Amino acid sequence: MSAIFLYEDGQGEIYDQSGNDAMDLELEEDVNSFHLETLINVRRYCESQGQEEESLMKDLVTRMENVANLAEKI
Repeated sequence: MSAIFLYEDGQGEIYDQSGNDAMDLELEEDVNSFHLETLINVRRYCESQGQEEESLMKDLVTRMENVANLAEKI
């Protein structure tokens, strides 16, 4: 079994190393769907972590602004 590396072009299109469209690839029949599910779950987890961090940063900025406003009043 050989490895196939796929790349996203930044516009939602996925290609292999030679520039061929990923949908045109002929994959072996023994592709393990468990591995594909795992990759999808990992990607979803990473995406959700980014949103959580963004939310925490917004909360931190809000708190810092509140502290700055209180300091100006003193």
